[in-house]
Amino acid sequence: MPRYGITDIADFAEKIRFSLLLLSPRVLAEKVRDGGGQLTVTTLNAWRAGQNLPSYQKLRQFCRAANIEPVDFHLELDAFMRRICDANGIAEEERNVYAARFRSFQYTGLRFRAFDTVSSAETSRLFQRLRGAYLAYNLVLNNLGFVHASLMRFESSEHPFIITRCFSMQESHCIEYVGQMFPTRNNLMLVLESQNDVNADLASMLLCRPMEACGEISWLSGIVLASAEDQIVYPAAARIYMERLPDELEGRPPLELLQRPVPDWCMEFLTNRISGEAGDSVLESRLLTRSRVARARMGKDF
Repeated sequence: MPRYGITDIADFAEKIRFSLLLLSPRVLAEKVRDGGGQLTVTTLNAWRAGQNLPSYQKLRQFCRAANIEPVDFHLELDAFMRRICDANGIAEEERNVYAARFRSFQYTGLRFRAFDTVSSAETSRLFQRLRGAYLAYNLVLNNLGFVHASLMRFESSEHPFIITRCFSMQESHCIEYVGQMFPTRNNLMLVLESQNDVNADLASMLLCRPMEACGEISWLSGIVLASAEDQIVYPAAARIYMERLPDELEGRPPLELLQRPVPDWCMEFLTNRISGEAGDSVLESRLLTRSRVARARMGKDF
């Protein structure tokens, strides 16, 4: 049987996208590490984005974790999808659901070109400005009187991603999320996946690019775009405001930080003035500027 090369694989990125839709990238990376290999979620995301191809050794490590063989990647796309589903005990009815979700992603036309336009040096500079911990506050739109607090930590840079860790209070316990942030043309896109094995929670948000010309970033603002629980996506267009923590508070336990009251002065950034009359918007459009933040801190009208 002839040995095919990696570059001979047709639709490699699409096959990786379906694999990562079917199987958790985090679980795959952990299985590779448990087997003595080296494969990170960032590397898997780069394959999925078509940014690069794996070495044959890396591909073998991936295949062992996914219960398939490297030669399976040379199947036609539909045959590959059936093969990896069968190898992981996915019944035909469930496979059809995954296939429909995969094809809906294929034809949305949404393409981020950050991987082509942002250099490694630019990613590094952005991380140096953002690095640290932030308390994030967002309005929960299905409960307009409640503001949810999260702890965000921008931890490392793996071009084109900035690795982010988030701690969020759910009732009386804390759920940890890990994800990647990357720059788009005018904003920052942040996608977080929960590390809780019970629910497949996911959150995505769009953050404004930092406006300060130099130095550290003191705050960020943006919109929580969507969240998902058990693979059901919910719209979550909620305003979010992130305040950088001073150095002396960065290392405090997450629960201690999350139990702090939301500052009164930042509430105006989040809440909407909704009267219930026709024409009211669900989420008002406001540009948050340095001067507005400064005025709020001094107790002046927003």
